[in-house]
Order: sequence, then structure tokens, then C-alpha cells
Amino acid sequence: MDETKDDVRLRNLKRLVIQDEASSVTKPQSKWKIPWKWFLVVGLLCAAGLSLRAFRTTRPIEVEVMEISLSRPFSNSQILTAGGYVISKTEAVIGPKIPGRLKEMFFEEGAHVKLGDLLARLDDDEAEAQLELAKANLKEAQSNLKRAQNLFAEKVISQADFDRSKTDFHVKKAQKKLAEAQWKNTQIISPIDGIVLERLSEIGEIVNPNLELQAGKDTGIYKLADLNHLQVEADISESDVHQIDLGQGVVVSVDATGRQSYKGEVEEIAPMANRQKGTVQVKVKILDRDEKLKPQMSAKLTFLSEKKVSEESLTPRILIPASAVQKDGSPSVFILNDGKAIQKWIELSSAKEGESCEVKSGLAEGDRLIIKSEKVLSDGIKVRVRVK
Repeated sequence: MDETKDDVRLRNLKRLVIQDEASSVTKPQSKWKIPWKWFLVVGLLCAAGLSLRAFRTTRPIEVEVMEISLSRPFSNSQILTAGGYVISKTEAVIGPKIPGRLKEMFFEEGAHVKLGDLLARLDDDEAEAQLELAKANLKEAQSNLKRAQNLFAEKVISQADFDRSKTDFHVKKAQKKLAEAQWKNTQIISPIDGIVLERLSEIGEIVNPNLELQAGKDTGIYKLADLNHLQVEADISESDVHQIDLGQGVVVSVDATGRQSYKGEVEEIAPMANRQKGTVQVKVKILDRDEKLKPQMSAKLTFLSEKKVSEESLTPRILIPASAVQKDGSPSVFILNDGKAIQKWIELSSAKEGESCEVKSGLAEGDRLIIKSEKVLSDGIKVRVRVK
């Protein structure tokens, strides 16, 4: 039976109805799916916020620090500073008076010697033989003179013969004296109390009495210095030398000794300038020297307006910026120690210098003082030094 157009339409319509029913039987979509996504986003944002807050809480505070050092309390009275070197007022190059081979040396560099000490000895065999011969000749001349005196008294010999005996005696006496001097010249004696700065020769070398400079080096046997009279030699600019007078007080700082400073006074001002350097040489006497001071050590000179250096001028002090002092309650500061800000209570003096104040106690040389901070500090809080 032929299918009409209406039958085809009806069959297609039934298919659509069946498909629609089948699709309606499918499980409906959950109404909570979209809200859970929002909950997840909100949760992540909250966690990020808490992490950022924790990071900001634990991040070290950036600070600026300065290392505590000792300063001098003579800033108001100092008029000039200069660098120089410690020297001995008396230095001597010791050499022989006669040429000879160096036989013995009795002192090493750095040894202390006294006036009259035997420093070295030349080969004295020949000089000693000459001395023994001169002694024998003198003894013979003395016997001849005594016999001539007796013969002349008995008128056995003439006046001329007697005079020749006297002359021969005096000649032999002079020859013995000369031989003694020649032998003594083989003994090298210290002319001063002092210290051996340098051994200029060695045993076995031929040494001469010529003490000229050869290739910039002193020739001789020893170089000695009298350490009882030490000075600091400095070259002062021509434009500044008018501020310096004889007897003027000077603070001498020599770092190599470990001591902070010494008292000094201007002892010499050169009468003539050095036109090549444009300077005038000044020598400062060290008044309270000690055993630690050595020639050629570098020194810093601080010329004062006073004639004498007081004990207060030699006492070091600690100056810090007034802005670093915490004003709440008793004065305190923060120092950097092992990555933390440590609060320390300090005692201040009434002395001030510009924007700095003096600390009497509570800080020590080498402490790292916090002078600036990006936030308010508390004891024990973590900090780090700002990188400039």
C-alpha cells in the first residue's frame, strides 16, 4: 500500500516526540556547579593574601649602619694636620778609622748598645805585632837613656850623645803611642747609647774609613740611632707653615704602636723651604715616648692652638649622630648584631659637636650602629643593611 505524504509527516512527527522524551529523561545538570567555582577562586585569593601578609611580616627591615670608631676631642683646638715619619734626633753610621778586614761583629739589628760598647773588631794581627814591637823599642830606648844619663853624669859621653839618647827615647815613646792608636782603631766602639738600626757589612768584608754614599746606601759597619730622643719629621705646605711656632703643642698618633697618641711639641722649623716641593720641614719632639716607637714608623700630627697637650686631648671618645638616639625614656640606640636590631642603653655626656653627641658608656669601638631605618625598630627584630 502506497504511503501518502500525510503518513510520512506523521511518522517523522512521532520520531521527534520520541527523541524529545528521551532527551528529557537525561539527568538534569546540578544547580551547584557554577557556585563551587566561585568558592574556589575566593579561597585562592584569600590564601594569596595571607601569604603576602606573612611575607611582609617576616621580611627584614632595611637599615643603614655606621661602624663606631674613636675620635679625638681636640677638634675645636686643632689648626692643622699633617703626616710624617718617626726619626731619631741622633743617628750615626759607624765605620772604621782605618781600612781592614772585618773579623768579628757583636750585635744584631734591633740590639740595644751603650756608649763605649765594643761593636766589632777588624783583623788586628798586624796592628798587634806593631804594638808589641813599639813596646820593645821603647823599653830599649828607656834603658839606653838611663845608661846615657849615668855616663853623662860621669862625663864619659858628651852632651850631644846624651841628647841623642833622649830624642831616641821620645821617638820610641811616640811610636808606641801611635801603635796603640792603630791597634785601638781595629776595635769599633759605640759613640752613643742607642739601638742598631742596620748592619751595613758582614764578617770577612774589607771595610774602609770612607763613609760616602754608594748607590744610595750608607757604607760602614753599623747604623745606630738614639731612641731617647725621637722626633716626627713632616713637610708642611708653604701656605700653612705660618700657623706653626716653636714650642707649639702637637698630638702625635702612631697606629703601629697600638697606643692611641703621644704628646709632642714643635722643636725645629727649617730656616729654608724646599722650592721643588713647596714645603717647609718641621720636626716635632715626642715627649712621652715608649719602647713601641720605632724610627721610620708613619705618624699623624695634629697641631693645636695650645702650647701644651693636655691629658684630655689624648683621651679618645665616641661620637654618634644625635638622630640615632632613641628619645623615649632613657637614651638608647640600636646596633646590628647577627641580622637583628639589638637595643642598647647608653649614657651621653653634655658635650656636643655639630649634629653629633658624645657617648660616655654603652658602646664600643667596632659596634655597628643603626643610624636610619625604613620602619620603627624594636629589640630583636630582623633587619638587613640597605644596599646602596
